[in-house]
Amino acid sequence: MQNIYSTFDFYKIQNALLEYSKTELGKKYIEELVMLDSYDKVKNELLDLNEMTSVIIRFGPMPISNSADALRLIDMAKKTGLLTPHDLSLVAEDVLTIQRINQYLSKIDVSYERILNIASTFNDLSNLEKEIHRVVTPSLTINDNATPELKEIRGKLKKAEAKLQDKVASLAFQYSSYLNNDNSTVRDGHYVLAVRTVDKSKVPGVIYDVSDSGATTFIEPLEIVTINNEITALKVQENDEIRKILKALTGLVLLQEDEIILNNKIIAHFDFLSAKAAYANEIDAIIPTFNDKQYLDLIDARHPLIAKEKVVSNSFHLDEEKRLIIISGPNAGGKTVSLKTVGLLVLMNQC
Repeated sequence: MQNIYSTFDFYKIQNALLEYSKTELGKKYIEELVMLDSYDKVKNELLDLNEMTSVIIRFGPMPISNSADALRLIDMAKKTGLLTPHDLSLVAEDVLTIQRINQYLSKIDVSYERILNIASTFNDLSNLEKEIHRVVTPSLTINDNATPELKEIRGKLKKAEAKLQDKVASLAFQYSSYLNNDNSTVRDGHYVLAVRTVDKSKVPGVIYDVSDSGATTFIEPLEIVTINNEITALKVQENDEIRKILKALTGLVLLQEDEIILNNKIIAHFDFLSAKAAYANEIDAIIPTFNDKQYLDLIDARHPLIAKEKVVSNSFHLDEEKRLIIISGPNAGGKTVSLKTVGLLVLMNQC
């Protein structure tokens, strides 16, 4: 038996909805759309959608930002014990999105009780967001002031690097008569001088590379080996401290994992409703009235996947007494489109 979703090209409806979705989880909801299995579920979904559509018409789109799947981030944190600055910024972004949504909803009146009730279940995680943004910069690096230890290490690193630059410049001048160019370069993380191979014995140091032609030998002068080693050691300390900072922040996230996941689901639900409302507006659709009887009343119904200016609308009325309809006409006369219009609209309603 052919899959009913394939029969009516339901994936095309899903693809259209995906264009309006902004959240990872919201897109997942759309991709997993299936018929709801009870009257109450259909009724509640349509009531939510009705309110969201009205809110958007009156107050504009809900301010929903791109949102990652929090469950995926939490699972990653549990496996590795460490979230990256990018991961942490995604967690913090959800908190800021909630603040924007709450500010947006503060303008609407109490008649939209379903939408307001959904928003009332948001958890306040503003302290977590502030701590993440105290540590993680907008460029997704770790702030120098994240800990006193990091500040001290980076201070030493800055001095050592400045000292190295001065020393390299001095040595480039000292050995200038043996160099192929006046500039130093970097090999394997070490500053080296581009020495003419015939003069390599004149510059004491460690050989790191030789040019393809063999005419140039890249040497790290002995005078800067100690400084380079100091910098390498400081960078190891810096990485260790950053790891400690990220581990502490990850622990903070895991302490509030339930609240983070719930907030993420609510944002995704609003995104899901907003996508449906936006698609309905695009195709000039309406939210159907619903009943728990075998009753179908479609007035000037159009197939949603055919352009409005091309499709022919049809009306259908079926109930428990009038359960049959006969459609006749020539080939390519629109019989299949008429039947698929009914089937697809009913399927969309049930989903």
